[in-house]
Amino acid sequence: MKIRKSHIALLLCALLCLSCSHRALHEAQSVVAEADSLRTVGQLYPDSTQLAQTYTTLGNWQYFYPDDYAHACYHYGRILRNKDNPAEAMQAFINATHSRTKDYHILGRVYSNMGTICHLAGEFSLSYEMYKQSADFFLRNADTTLYYLGVNNMAFEAAELKKKNLSLTLIQNIQDHCTNDYALAKSLETKAELYRKLEQYDSAIVCINILQSMDYQEPAGFLIKAQAFDELGVADSALYYAESVLAMPYISIEERYNVLYITTHYNPSIDNAELLQQTSHRADVGIEMDHKHAKNTKAAELLNQALQHKPYQKSMWALGISLVISFLLAAGLIGFFAYKKKELKGKTIQELHKQRIIQNNQRVLTEENDLLKEQNLQLKEQQTRHNEIRLQQIHKNFDILKHSNNILGDINWKNYDKLCDFINHHFFLCADKLKATQVLSEKEIRLLILVLLGFFTDKQMAEILYYSNKTIRSTKRNIAIKLGTTSANLHSWLVDLAIQ
Repeated sequence: MKIRKSHIALLLCALLCLSCSHRALHEAQSVVAEADSLRTVGQLYPDSTQLAQTYTTLGNWQYFYPDDYAHACYHYGRILRNKDNPAEAMQAFINATHSRTKDYHILGRVYSNMGTICHLAGEFSLSYEMYKQSADFFLRNADTTLYYLGVNNMAFEAAELKKKNLSLTLIQNIQDHCTNDYALAKSLETKAELYRKLEQYDSAIVCINILQSMDYQEPAGFLIKAQAFDELGVADSALYYAESVLAMPYISIEERYNVLYITTHYNPSIDNAELLQQTSHRADVGIEMDHKHAKNTKAAELLNQALQHKPYQKSMWALGISLVISFLLAAGLIGFFAYKKKELKGKTIQELHKQRIIQNNQRVLTEENDLLKEQNLQLKEQQTRHNEIRLQQIHKNFDILKHSNNILGDINWKNYDKLCDFINHHFFLCADKLKATQVLSEKEIRLLILVLLGFFTDKQMAEILYYSNKTIRSTKRNIAIKLGTTSANLHSWLVDLAIQ
C-alpha cells in the first residue's frame, strides 16, 4: 500500500510539472503572436525580459512547435540587435535556422538579419551568401517583392567586392522582372554604389540623378553623390550633398562618419575652433563605429563556426535533452505500474529504457533522413526555377541581337576583352566559364561565342574567323571533343553552361 501511495505521489508531481510547463508554453505562444503583430507595423516587442523568457521556453518545445520557436528566435534576435548585442542576436538567428521550421517567410527575415550583421562586420562574401539564402526563402514563399530586395542585397555585396559583372547581372535581373517601385529604386542605388566603387563617378552621379527625379530621397543616394563629387574635386557640390545628409533625421553611424569627412574639409565658413570641434566629433564617431565593427565581427565569427558543423548536430543535442525530460516523466508512469510484475515478464526498467532509446534513435534517424530528402528536393526545385529564369533571359537576349543590323559591332567582336565582357554580362559569365576550362584558345572561344549566339551558318563563321568551310567543321568537332560533347549538340551545351 505504501508503494502505491508513493507511486501516485510521483505521478501527481509529474502531472503538475507537465501542467505548469504547458501553461508557460501557451504564454510564450501568446507573446510570439503579439510580437508578430507588432512587426507588421514596424515595431519591436517592448518587453525584452519577457521575450527572452519566451525564447527559452519555446526552446524546450522546439521539436513540437518549430514555427513558434523560429519566430521567437527572430524576435529575440531583433531586440538584441537593437540593444547593440549582435553576437547573441546572431546565435538566436542561427538557432532559428536549426529549428526545422517550414515558415519560409520567417527564415527569409532571419537570413536577411544575419546578412546585415556580416555586412557591418565587413564580411561581404559571407553576407552575400546569407542574403542569397534569404532571397531563396522569400522566393519559396512566393513573395516576389522581398525576393528582389534580397537579390538587390546580393548585388550590393557583390559591388562591395567589386565584382562588376555579377553585380550588374543581379541588378539587370531585378530591372527586367521586378515591378515593385521601391525594389527598382534600390537596385538603381546599388548600381550607383557599384560605379562609385569602380571609380566611375560620373556614372554614379547619373544613377542618383535618375533616382532623385523619381523623388527618391534616402540618405544613401545623397552620400554617394557627395562622395562622387568629392572624388571629382567639385567641392561645392560635395559639401551641399554632405550637409543634406547631416540634416536628415535618420542616418547610420557609417553615413555620419563619411559625410563628416567632407564637411570638415570643404566648408569655408567655419573657423578653426568649429573645425577642431567637428574633427573631434568625427573621431568620436569613428571610435564608436570601431566598437560596433568589433561586435559585429565577433557575431560573424559565430556564424562561421556554426557553418563548420552540420545544422542538425546541435539539434541532436537539444533532442537528447528533450528525450531526457520525456524519460523522467515516463519513469513516473512506469513506477506507477511497477506492481504489475507479471505483465512486465521479468524485464527491468533499465531494459525498457534501452529499448525506448533504440526506438527513439531510429525515429530520429528516420526524421533526419526524411528532412534531408525534402531539402534536396526543394534545392532541386529551386535550381530548376533558377535555370528557367536564366534560360528565359538568354532567349530574350538572343531575340534582341537577332534583330540587330550590326551584331558583330554590338558584341564588340574586334576587341576580345570587351567581347568577353559583353558575353559575361548578357550570358551569365559564359566567356569566363569557357576560359576556366583551360583547354581553349582565344580563337576557339570566339568560335564558341558564334555558336552560342546561333545566328551564323558554318560558312558565315568560317568567313568571320578566316577558316575554310571544311576547316570550320573539323574545328567545331575537335572543340566539342575537348568539351565532352558533339558538334551537333554544341549550341545546347553552351546554353546549359551559361545557365548553370
